[in-house]
Amino acid sequence: MCRPTCAKIKSAALFKLKHHNTAAEFLSNAGTFLMRAEIQHCVLLSAPARMRDKPGKNDSGSYFATIEQNGNVVAAAFCPPRNWLNLTSLPIEAIELLANDMRRHEATPEFVVADAETALLFAQT
Repeated sequence: MCRPTCAKIKSAALFKLKHHNTAAEFLSNAGTFLMRAEIQHCVLLSAPARMRDKPGKNDSGSYFATIEQNGNVVAAAFCPPRNWLNLTSLPIEAIELLANDMRRHEATPEFVVADAETALLFAQT
């Protein structure tokens, strides 16, 4: 019998996190997904676009990631160094995947900008 933890592990396996080294790479991968709700995702579009087009001295070390399911982007995350983490809505099963990857890359946001449920669940991870 599969307990809830087992079900969570199985559903989390359906998601793949893709870490991006540059703003250009992030936008290339996440752009179409983010443009579906351009106003909601304006920071996730505009800040990386500025970093791609006119890199600044404080841009180095920014964190970029997308979450994919069946080869399609379903969530995106962006965090400048020592700043805020900006997240799209994120499947609950993928929150731990993102948190673990951010720890591996030593991305430590001061606060989270996301819908209330996603921000709370991420903060508790």
